[in-house]
Amino acid sequence: LFDALAGRSDRHAFAVRLSQVTGAEWNDPGKDMPFASGDIPPILVLLGENELVFEFLGRQPPSAASGLSWAMLLPAMDPVRCDPRFTGMLAKSGLKDLRAAKVCQGKR
Repeated sequence: LFDALAGRSDRHAFAVRLSQVTGAEWNDPGKDMPFASGDIPPILVLLGENELVFEFLGRQPPSAASGLSWAMLLPAMDPVRCDPRFTGMLAKSGLKDLRAAKVCQGKR
C-alpha cells in the first residue's frame, strides 16, 4: 500500500488486486491479506480508484453490510460521497449519512 501511494509501484494494479479481495480471502490468515473488507473502500478512494470502490461495494453480499457501514461513513469516503451510486448504496443499507449535506452542498 505504501509503495503504491508513494508511486514506487503500480498504483492501479494494486487497487485492482485489492478490489477483487473476497471475504474468504481477507478472513483467511494464510492468504496474507492484511486488509479487512471495511478497510478496502477508503483505501481505494485514497488510491484515486473511485470506480473500483463501486465495483467492490456492489459485489459484497448483504451480510457484509454491517461490516462495511462504518467504512462508508468515514470522512475518507468524501470524494465519492455525492455520487448517486454511493448515496443509493447508503440508502439501500439503511444508513444515514450525516456528512452528505455539508460535503455535497452545491455539487449536485
